Amino acid sequence: MKQLLIGIDVGSTTTKITVLNKTTESLLYSDYRRHHADQLASVLFAIRYADMAEDSFHQELLAEGERILKQVTEENRYAVIPASRPYQNDPLVNHNLPEMFTSLGIPVLTADAVPGVNDVDLTNSRLDVVNNYHARMLGSAVIAAENPHLEYVQIVSFGCGHDAYLSDEIIRLMKQGSGKIPLVLKLDESEIQGPLRIRVRSFIETVRMQREKHEEAPVHALTDPYPVKYEKKDRKERIVLIPNTSHAFCRVMSAAMERQGLRAEPLPIGRDEAIRLGKKYVHNDICFPAQIVIGEALAALKSGKYDGKDVAIATGKYIGDCRLTHYSALLRKALDDAGFSDVPILTNDDADFHNLHPGFRLNLLSALRIAYALPMIDILEELLRKIRPYELTKGNADAAFEQAMDAVIDGLSRHGVNGAKHGFEIIEARMSDVIQKSYFYRDMQVREYHLHKPLQEKLWYRMADLFFDLAHDAADKIASAHPLYDRPAVRLPELVKESDPIIHHTFDAGEGVLIPGEILHHAAHGCRAFVILQPFGCLPNHVVGRGISKRLKELYPDIQILPLDYDPDVSFANIENRLQMLIMNAREQEAEKDKTK
Repeated sequence: MKQLLIGIDVGSTTTKITVLNKTTESLLYSDYRRHHADQLASVLFAIRYADMAEDSFHQELLAEGERILKQVTEENRYAVIPASRPYQNDPLVNHNLPEMFTSLGIPVLTADAVPGVNDVDLTNSRLDVVNNYHARMLGSAVIAAENPHLEYVQIVSFGCGHDAYLSDEIIRLMKQGSGKIPLVLKLDESEIQGPLRIRVRSFIETVRMQREKHEEAPVHALTDPYPVKYEKKDRKERIVLIPNTSHAFCRVMSAAMERQGLRAEPLPIGRDEAIRLGKKYVHNDICFPAQIVIGEALAALKSGKYDGKDVAIATGKYIGDCRLTHYSALLRKALDDAGFSDVPILTNDDADFHNLHPGFRLNLLSALRIAYALPMIDILEELLRKIRPYELTKGNADAAFEQAMDAVIDGLSRHGVNGAKHGFEIIEARMSDVIQKSYFYRDMQVREYHLHKPLQEKLWYRMADLFFDLAHDAADKIASAHPLYDRPAVRLPELVKESDPIIHHTFDAGEGVLIPGEILHHAAHGCRAFVILQPFGCLPNHVVGRGISKRLKELYPDIQILPLDYDPDVSFANIENRLQMLIMNAREQEAEKDKTK
C-alpha cells in the first residue's frame, strides 16, 4: 500500500524517495473515504499497519545488503546487482538468473538493497527521474560504477522501449563514471536458458580477467549531460529546426517560436533517409515515432544545407507514460554519435530542469497561441478526412488542407491569437469548395489582419481550462459553416467520461483516454470500423489499444477494431492487405443490414 503513498518530486534531481505532496495524499484519502466510508477506520489502520510492515522489510533488506557488501569488500570479491522491474524478481520471469550467479559463489543484491541507493545525486543524468523505479535503476548503476566490488546487470523485457532509454543512460553513466560496462540481458517468455547462460558466463569471465589485472578503474565525477546550451545570443545566430512530432503541430510550434523572436524552421516529413538514420542512431527498441523524428533532424544536418554551429534542434517534452518524456536524452545521444555534438537542443519544457536552453523559455503568450491554434488544427484534420473521399482530383483535399494551414500559421506568426482566428475564418468556407473540384485560387492572398481587441491581455487571469473552452467555442463556431462539420469535435473532458466503462482514471495520461474514449464516442455515433495506429512495442498503446478491444466488442458487438503496429521495417503490403480486409468486412456488414431492412 505504501507504494501508493510514495513518489518523486519531478522537479528534483536526486533519487531520494519522499512522501507525495499533500494534495496528492489528500486525493488518495478522499478516494478511500468515498469508496470505503463504512469501513474508513479499518482502512486507515490497515494502511498504517502496511506502512510499518514495509518499513520493517526495507530496513532488513538494506541491513542484509550492507552485510553482503561488507563481506565481499573484506574478501576482495564482488557482488552483482541484477537490476530489474519488480515483476522481474519472479523466477519464472527472470529464468532463475540470480541463481546462475549465486551457484558460482557470486552474491547478488537487488537494486533496492544497495546501501545509499536512495541518496544518489542524479543531477547529471540525462533522463527525467519521474518514478522510484528510474531512481533505483540509475542510482544503483552510479554506485556500481564507483564501487570496485559491485558489478551491474540490467534485466530488460524484450522489445520494451522504456527499458531501452534506461539501458542507454545506464551504459553512459557507468562508462563515464569508471569505464565499467554493464551486462544488459533481454528476456522473453522462452524457457531456453542456453544463450542466457553463455552471456552470463562470458560476463563473469570478462570481470575475472579484469580483476586479475589488478587495474582498478579510476572514478570520475559525472559531468553535465547537456554541455552545449542554447543561449540568448543563439536567437540571432542559430536556426531552430523543428522535426514533425506531428506535421501540423510542428508548424504551430515554429510560428509560436518565431513570435518569441527565434529563427524557427519546420522540417519536411521524413522519408527513407530519415528512417535509415533514426534506425542507425537511436536504440532500435525505442518506438518508431522517436526514431523517425530524430532521423528527420539528422537527415537535415547531413544534407549539407546546415552547419552545426548555425542550428539547434527542437523536440517535444512532457512528463508522462510516453517515451516523449525522454526524447531530449535520445536526441542528445544521437547527435553526439552522429558527429553533431555542437548542436544544442530546445524543448517546450518551461521548467528545463537540465538547463538545456537557458536562452529560451516558452512564455505564457506562446502557450496561449499554441493552445488557441490546436482546436483549429484538430478541426481541419477532421475535415480533411471527411472531405478526401469526395475529392474529384486526387490530392485536392491535401492541397486545401495545406493552404488552410498556411492561413492559420501565417496569422499566428504575424498577429498571434487573433491573426490565427482571422485566418481560420477566411479559409474555413473555402474548404467546402474542394467537393466541387475547387480549392483556394492561387491569386487568393490572405494578408490583411487587424487586431480588433487585445484578447490575449484579457486572458492573463483566466484559468487554462476556460481558455481552452474559449478556443474550442471560437473554432467550432467558425467550422459550423462547413457542410461536413455536422457536430462539434469532442473535447477531452467528454472523452474522459466516454472511457469510464473501460479504463480506470489511473490511466488518464495521453493514450489512456484518447483511444478507448474516441472509439466509444464514435461507436455511439454510428461508426463501426476502427484502426488503431501504434508504434511497434508501445506499451501504453498495447494496454489501452489492443488490450481493451475485447471489452469494446462486448459493448458494441458489431464493431471492427484493427490494431496496426508500425516500425522502420514494417511491410506496407501487409498493412494494405489488412486494411482491405477491414473494408471488405465493413461492406459485408452494410450489405447484411440492407437485406434485413
